This record gives sequence, C-alpha cells and structure tokens, in this order.
Amino acid sequence: EIFLGISFVGVITHYDVSKMRNLRFEQPAKRSGKAWRGSHLVFDYGANSIAFGSNMRGDEVAELRGQLEFATGAKIRRGKALSEETAKKWEPDVEDAAPYLPVAATAVSNTPLSLTSPTTLVLIIANLVPVAGSVFLDWNLSDVMLLYWAESAVIGFFNICKIIVIDRRAALFAGPFFAAHFGGFMAVHFLFIYTIFIEGMDAQGTTGGDLAEVALLFSSLWPALAALFLSHAYSFYANFLARREYRGKTVNDQMSEPYSRIIFMQMVLIFGGGLTMVLGSPIPVLLIMIALKIFFDIKAHLKQHSGGKHKKSTAA
Repeated sequence: EIFLGISFVGVITHYDVSKMRNLRFEQPAKRSGKAWRGSHLVFDYGANSIAFGSNMRGDEVAELRGQLEFATGAKIRRGKALSEETAKKWEPDVEDAAPYLPVAATAVSNTPLSLTSPTTLVLIIANLVPVAGSVFLDWNLSDVMLLYWAESAVIGFFNICKIIVIDRRAALFAGPFFAAHFGGFMAVHFLFIYTIFIEGMDAQGTTGGDLAEVALLFSSLWPALAALFLSHAYSFYANFLARREYRGKTVNDQMSEPYSRIIFMQMVLIFGGGLTMVLGSPIPVLLIMIALKIFFDIKAHLKQHSGGKHKKSTAA
C-alpha cells in the first residue's frame, strides 16, 4: 500500500508485490520535475514506474525489500517486464480517503482476538484501576458508577472517530447527529446515576448538583478515566484501523453500535450497585460488581473482534 494524503484524508493505492520489479533508490537532478520529492524509491510495475517516499536513504531499499518479501512471501523481481505486463498500463486498486495502515494488515484482519491479545490485556489492565481505587483510595459506589458513566462518553467519542473513518462525507451529518442523540442519552443516564447513587448514598454536600460540585466528583477519578481512554484509543488503532474492521461497515451500523453495549453494561452495574447499597457498600461486594463489569467487558470485546467483517458488535 502506498498512501498519499494527511491523517484520515487521502488515497491508498494497492500493489501486488509479486508483480513489482527493480526496486531502487533515485536522487533526482536539481530543478527537475521530481526535485520536490528529494531522494526517493522507485519500482517498475507493468508499463509504469512508481515513485514513492521523500528524503529517503539508499540503505532503506534493502530494508524495505526484506520487509515486503517477508510479509507477503513474494519476491520483488529484477530485469525487464514480461510481455503480458506491458500489453497495457495496469490500473492499480485505489481506495479513496482510507486511513493509513501498515503493510500486510489484511493478513491479520480476520484473526480472532484472545485473552492474550494485546488489546485484551490492555483492556483488563485499565479495568483493574478501579479495583486499586476501591481498595487503596476508598472509592465508594458513587465513584465507580461515575467512572463507568464517563467511560461511556469515551466510547461515544471513539464511535464518532469510527464514523469518520467509514465515510468522511456522511460523517458531516451523521457525526453531529450521533453526538446530539448520544449526548442526550448520556445526560439522562447521568441524571439517573446522580439521583440514585450519589445523592442517595452521600448526603454530605452533593445535593444541588451545580457544575462545580459535579466537576469535583471527577477530580479523584482521572487516573482511572485516563487508563480507560488509553485502552479504547489503543483498541481503535490496533483493531479498527490496523485490522481494517471498518471494511464492510456502514455508518448506520456504526451509529447504533455503542447503545447495545452501554445499555447491557449499565444493567449489570445497576444490579450490582443496588446489591451494594442494600448490603451497605462493603468493599467485597463492590469488587464483585467491578469483576462482573470486567468479565462482560472482555466477553463483548472478544465477540466484537472475532474476525468477521460484517458482524454487528457490542463493545468498543
């Protein structure tokens, strides 16, 4: 794949490594048509010569050749083109506005994740931070419920990123619509949590609910929230982009994806939170509730990234 563009906007052109020839280093003459590129690499492809890269070094030819041949199992030929290769100019496979992805990403795109996959391990580690907060920082039920509410907002943020990747033009409308609809859902959800689990459990100064008091509630939760944000960011890059999970998805599917995950997860949390309130919020019961959340989080994560391109998912 050769990518030309910036960030998520550009063009990716796909080439068959077995049909590449004469990968080489070139230094264009000053004031020539290629002077803007600086030193670069070139290979022959059918009747065309393809230049790529800028300000590259000559020793990168051998390094890139080895990486391409190892990743694909094909050899980059030397010499002249075959007669059928020069019969007409080949049209490479061009994908408009796709994100940049590593070479040979398709080789792993259908491989299901497991408990030992990097993104699963990062998810587990991030979810263990609330355990440390409950044991060592005296977090109570209201703290944990607020943290998981904020995680839902993180999921919504990365869902907008996914919508942009799938179709940047449709995202001009779908992105703001999703943000408004999901924001309303989050507001009602927060009101429910605040009324039952915060005001109901902590009568010392949390009544009233002005913005300053609400902001203060999150002040001690930022390490756990940062860990959850990084976990979802890593999953977005490693799974949605690098494994090309955006292929075969539609904007409509992606817009509805977070709701099923969040509604199901919150049902688990509310059940566990109610049990914790009944028993007086002891640490063991609170930890059991967190463990249930981790279990269902991992199960949903593995199901979403099971390798099928058209499967509907339930986790971020």
